[in-house]
Order: sequence, then structure tokens, then C-alpha cells
Amino acid sequence: MVVVFALLGFAQSAAAHTIYATKPGEKQVVPIIGSTPQDPIQVDDGAWALAITPDARTVYVIGDENVTPIDAETRTPGEEIEVGSPRGGWRSPRTGRPPTW
Repeated sequence: MVVVFALLGFAQSAAAHTIYATKPGEKQVVPIIGSTPQDPIQVDDGAWALAITPDARTVYVIGDENVTPIDAETRTPGEEIEVGSPRGGWRSPRTGRPPTW
């Protein structure tokens, strides 16, 4: 499975026309301009999902236990934000129990 998010917005830069793709669990994000994949951006934690700020300047890579911000213009990963493992921390609002994976 490949997770893909389009970087759309009102920013007038090359970053505003880039799509970012990741294969869940891999330690890289691939920017795609048009239909051409660019050099992968390496992250230290697995890349499970992506989020993009409304101003299209930062791509957040959600990993196993960290979130890594990537500058969309320079494609440079920033310092990881430690958030911990979701497996022990998530609780169902309905049952109050952790999910079964």
C-alpha cells in the first residue's frame, strides 16, 4: 500500500506543485513533481502517514514513535518530535480499551 497526499495550496513555489508519497513503514518520503519521482527524503522513523500545513511550507511525516517535519521548499528533514508509540497509548473512545492490531 502506498499513501499519497497532494500538496495543494496557494503558495507560489515549486513546493506547491509537489505530491509526496510514502510506503507505510519505509523510512523515506518521495516527492513527485508532475509524474517524475524526485530523490527520496530519508527519515529516521518509519513513515506511516503524511500531513501538510495549510501554507504548504512543511510536510509532517508520522512515524512509529516520532513526527518528522520536512521543509517543503528545501526538502530537508528537521528535528524529530517524539510522540511515543500509539499501540500502548491509544484507547477507544467507545470501549476505553487499546485497539487490537
